[in-house]
Amino acid sequence: MPMGDGTVIPALPAREHGWRATGFGGAGWITVGLASDRPKDGMMIAVDRSSPLGNIFEMVDEGCREPVCEAYGRLIRAPLSVSREQVLTLAREEGTKGRVRMWDGKKAMAYLNKIENVAKHMPVVLGCHCTGIGRCHAEAIKNTLEMRLNI
Repeated sequence: MPMGDGTVIPALPAREHGWRATGFGGAGWITVGLASDRPKDGMMIAVDRSSPLGNIFEMVDEGCREPVCEAYGRLIRAPLSVSREQVLTLAREEGTKGRVRMWDGKKAMAYLNKIENVAKHMPVVLGCHCTGIGRCHAEAIKNTLEMRLNI
């Protein structure tokens, strides 16, 4: 089920090294994976910085991972109309050190709605490049989707 913007990769056979996640479920099943991997079942949907749901908070070093992910977790739950000043305040409150990209709440929520609709019909893997290294902003997206889908 392509979303029409080129960010969805249909399910392909797993690479030789295998897909790390196990226990793929049916509709309503959401997990986080590496954007470069291909799930055995379901659909990989990019949530990296190339997508409207990419983390807008720059991570300048590994020590910034927690504050950046905390800031993103708060942002994804914010109203669509959050201002640039509010985003910068949130970044300061969480102690992020890097630059902050522009946040387009309308575009991000439209993309989140598309992912939610796909997840109603098949398993979804949220793909990011930092998954597996440590905490990832995609976990906040996953939590938000699970709350919206009551799973």
